[in-house]
Amino acid sequence: MRYGRASDGIIDGAALFEDSAEGRELAVETGFPIALGETGGIGWLWDGKTLSPPPPLDPHPVPDAVTPAQAKTALYNAGLYDRAEAAVGNSQYALIRIWWNSAQEWKRSDPYIYAIAVELGLDDDAVDDLFRAAGRVAR
Repeated sequence: MRYGRASDGIIDGAALFEDSAEGRELAVETGFPIALGETGGIGWLWDGKTLSPPPPLDPHPVPDAVTPAQAKTALYNAGLYDRAEAAVGNSQYALIRIWWNSAQEWKRSDPYIYAIAVELGLDDDAVDDLFRAAGRVAR
């Protein structure tokens, strides 16, 4: 019988034990108290009572970071490059201009991304879509 252990609600380890009371006892004693059944396994979710499959993987994940060339190409392709450049150029914050011109990579979590998105009227979903598009631009 397969048993698992969970950390933060996710099965992160599994092991095989004899399918008996003794096997169950050994599984619990060695830190594998969750019966996984036929299909459960590493990555499955455990809420303390119920085992469930993990959510499907996002087929188009948002990159954590892209190069400035990739990002600016995505802005251009979306028809936003000129507006973004104008917003940066007109910003009262010199650091935004320095970052726009000098950053080696643009991280999705950068506050400058948020500042430019606000100026362009973009919500988080639109910014995520731009990062996805940027990630598809060749480096």
